[in-house]
Amino acid sequence: MCVTSLHDCALTSDATVSWFAQLPILHSGGLELIFGNKKSHQVTLSASAVDAAAPAQIPIVDLLNYMKDNLLTERPELFLQNNTV
Repeated sequence: MCVTSLHDCALTSDATVSWFAQLPILHSGGLELIFGNKKSHQVTLSASAVDAAAPAQIPIVDLLNYMKDNLLTERPELFLQNNTV
């Protein structure tokens, strides 16, 4: 049994535990303009850990890169430069 703050978990064949998190992303202050005029997005991210008791971690840089690569529709230089927002 997995008890985490993330959405779901599954044991893989190589004995690692994978977690899946559904995160709401909310844009305001004009940021929605470069994300297709959408004020919110729902994303699903995953993380893995060797031990089910260890917390799964999803680095914020992974979330920012996901947003840049998958949600951003224009002007990437206004969102992320040199791994900074």
